[in-house]
Amino acid sequence: KSISREIIPLNEWTKHVMTYQYGMNPKYFDVLSMAYIDNPLFEFYQRLSIKGSQIRIICEEGEEIWGIIINSEMLAKSFNSIFNLLWSMSTFITPEILEKWGENEMVKLENAKYDKSVKS
Repeated sequence: KSISREIIPLNEWTKHVMTYQYGMNPKYFDVLSMAYIDNPLFEFYQRLSIKGSQIRIICEEGEEIWGIIINSEMLAKSFNSIFNLLWSMSTFITPEILEKWGENEMVKLENAKYDKSVKS
């Protein structure tokens, strides 16, 4: 099975989500390779997925909640080319980077609740 690749912008929310996923399941990144672009010029608010000639774009930002599926071989090739260029300039999210970002507060709370219930 191939590992999915995703590029995300770097902000407090994405740091929270990544540290939460890693804190709850360190194997999360065994099936997903993630990278970020730490550049204020990189403003990308959609989630983009390309499988073959099918492109899925989802936006869940502010008041905008929408999605679209497009079947286009040429558009998929163009988007893949843009993605590969961005991927080559990205910083990969590794356990070492996640540990530098610190332990996720929600993970701490969930672990504390679990520890309490086990001791009871």
